[in-house]
Amino acid sequence: MRFITLDFDFIVLRSCNGLLLCRLAFCSDSYFIYNPITRDFTNLNLGTHPLSRQSYIIDHYLAFDPSVSSPFYKVVSLAVSRDSPLDWVFHVYTIFQPHSPRIGPPVSVSIPFPLAWESDSDRGVYCNGAIHWCNRGDFSVYFDVDAQCLKYYSMPLSNSDEWLKTRIYYFGESGGHLHLILPEPEPLKENQKPSFYDIFELKEDYSGWLLTHRIDMKSIRLQFTHMRSCFNYYIFHKNKSSISVLIVAREGAIINDPVDNTSTKLCDFEIGTSIWIRLAQGRVVPHFDILC
Repeated sequence: MRFITLDFDFIVLRSCNGLLLCRLAFCSDSYFIYNPITRDFTNLNLGTHPLSRQSYIIDHYLAFDPSVSSPFYKVVSLAVSRDSPLDWVFHVYTIFQPHSPRIGPPVSVSIPFPLAWESDSDRGVYCNGAIHWCNRGDFSVYFDVDAQCLKYYSMPLSNSDEWLKTRIYYFGESGGHLHLILPEPEPLKENQKPSFYDIFELKEDYSGWLLTHRIDMKSIRLQFTHMRSCFNYYIFHKNKSSISVLIVAREGAIINDPVDNTSTKLCDFEIGTSIWIRLAQGRVVPHFDILC
């Protein structure tokens, strides 16, 4: 590890329990782990990916759990064939810490994707030792990093007709909980925006989803001039039993408490600025203080 102030251009790819997986902006093969609190970073010399010269799209994920006493964390690469997008190949790299970082030999796990529909390979979310993907269907899958296998888990809607009319507005992790935001199930008129958004939480045993909160967007939209503005949602756990929802629109951002539906305006955006464009495109990663 090195202690340094980063003064070069880089892209934050993932956030995992206080650590950031980053890539140099102008070099597609240069990755590093960065801790914004201690300002430590570790170069990831992953070597040449065995599938990098073939027709594969490759995404990387960071798997790190500070609650587990361990001298290492893992980087998982997922290669998806351009010609056969249901064919997923995983490579697991173990990075040993803390004093003399070294990378163990990668473990390759070739798994034909077991479902009849495609999934966005770059949309995975790490939570409690597994990387989860979210699909509009009866089931989705997650990759158990330690067991190195894909497993199924059910989705909150089981009717395919319901999914055809439904958009997933948020899928993410906070505080060890996996959350999903879906619009109200009531039928809407053409081009009508939903008035309510339901927040679901995946049960710890993967047996199903709990409907925990509902966001009332009618009062929130009144705080913005452009009533038809698109909104992005991000869930953050304030403590073990309470959450907040960051709601981002083209004009600004607010924090909503879904329990009593109170909102606090955080800031206004100047339309067209880079921060607004990144927030509008979903370029937000969660982070919290950690000294590991």
